[in-house]
Amino acid sequence: MEVNTITDNELKNKIIKQLEWDSRIDASQIKVEVQDGEVTLTGTTTCLFENSVIVNELSKIAGVKKIINNLDMVCITEEIPSDEEIEKNIETLLNIDSTIDASNITIQVNRGVVYIKGTTNSFFQKKEVENAIYRVNGVRGVTNELAVLLTTKKEDKEIAEKITHYIKKSLLAKIDQINVTVNDGAVTLEGCVPHWQVYHSLNDFVKVTQGIKSIDNSLTIDPSGCK
Repeated sequence: MEVNTITDNELKNKIIKQLEWDSRIDASQIKVEVQDGEVTLTGTTTCLFENSVIVNELSKIAGVKKIINNLDMVCITEEIPSDEEIEKNIETLLNIDSTIDASNITIQVNRGVVYIKGTTNSFFQKKEVENAIYRVNGVRGVTNELAVLLTTKKEDKEIAEKITHYIKKSLLAKIDQINVTVNDGAVTLEGCVPHWQVYHSLNDFVKVTQGIKSIDNSLTIDPSGCK
């Protein structure tokens, strides 16, 4: 299999352009260093959401093997909301979001850290609630303790076969290099994939697969082709 190589300098320039292009990110406060495909980020970000966006977007760039996130988070706002205000804003957000059933969800905030408790009917919605909360001003951290109570139970074998079929059909990676196990709805992915795009694609597919309760993605990244 032919392997596309990219130099550290080319990768660095690509990352900087991505940061500058993304309107959600203030790239002027971020320094990027690359060595052997490992990206080190230093500087400051203005909020938790921006920090998570940076890591998520950069990990999708071909050639990135690892991200060392040394960014400091500095909340720049005219007035830092109180825990009570943050909690109220989150509850309002969840209640007006038609894609989220917040009837069994409770929110607690302590010094800007949000604790999500209660139940939801899918792993996908569990992550959607978490992602929505990241965007709320003043949030400094999120602990997602939501339990997934499935309305329709899928057999573990059926879930594993669906994920395996996706890997084979998509040609994203060699199926013999990935091990998929499912135990009572808990999915574990182990093995090797050639780049971060495959890692995220598989993770996104599993996330929306019916019947799962959690994901343990232990896949490693090997641009050389997972020999």
